[in-house]
Amino acid sequence: MGRIRITATDDVRELPLAATTVLGRHPSCTWVLPQPEIPTFWVELRWTRAGWTWRELGGDARGPRKRSSSLGQDWYLFDRGQRLNGRSVRVELIDTAAPGRFVVDLDSGQALTGEKIFTALADDTGLPMPADWEQVPVPPPALRDGEGFTTSGRKYRYHAGLTPQATAHRTLDLQRHSCRLELGVEDGRPLLHIWDGPVERKARGAPLWSLVPYLEARVADTPRGGWLTLDQAHARWQELCPGSTSGPERVGQDRSRSCRALHALGVVNPQALFARRRLDDHWQVRAALEPEQLSLQLTPDD
Repeated sequence: MGRIRITATDDVRELPLAATTVLGRHPSCTWVLPQPEIPTFWVELRWTRAGWTWRELGGDARGPRKRSSSLGQDWYLFDRGQRLNGRSVRVELIDTAAPGRFVVDLDSGQALTGEKIFTALADDTGLPMPADWEQVPVPPPALRDGEGFTTSGRKYRYHAGLTPQATAHRTLDLQRHSCRLELGVEDGRPLLHIWDGPVERKARGAPLWSLVPYLEARVADTPRGGWLTLDQAHARWQELCPGSTSGPERVGQDRSRSCRALHALGVVNPQALFARRRLDDHWQVRAALEPEQLSLQLTPDD
């Protein structure tokens, strides 16, 4: 993932780069520089076929401007170790890789990567969430690059990164039989791994505990075919989350949170993870993937 190091008088930050990154004092900038001598919009960094490039937007930005690195229209190549200097700020490119997926916590100014992205997208227990979101025929569109969202009262901005060229034609579609899903535990927390050939996604977060009862029942391929009522799923969920006093509806809500977060992370058709039916007076849900597509690696204590 492309990264820069921003050094101010008494502060050093290493931050990921979006495909288009703007630095300056304005709140809409990708990374806000609070120094009063920095222009509202100072410099722009952009990922291109040639690699990382930069241009000045306002004020005095001193950086590599060799004729050999000029791309025209005031754009210049920006390579590892090169620096952009302002009156009180220095920006150095420390990783020349393509932009990756990350989330900006707009309240703290921190970057969230890896599992923290899923947590930001899914861990909204303070907000109402329908227990049957995954049954919506057309789910809301996945987050777009630069789009903001709010979770548990905190404001975030999502950056999608780029899919590596070698796998750009592939997607993670839960309706494709070649897609595989494994749910395990790492450091006491559920870890979900979804892959289809070279394309993969990993997610970690408390809402994923809600998947365990359904995956267990589907893998076991019981005479019921893996179908569970909400009360049956809740009984197993309580064993996994013994400190919680939430009722059965929490399982449905967390199931929905997990599907929504996977969708926002680029997993196609996350609603296909579950199927629902009505039997007599009860609704039942099961994992819709085939047992051979699923695996569980839970510790004995779980």
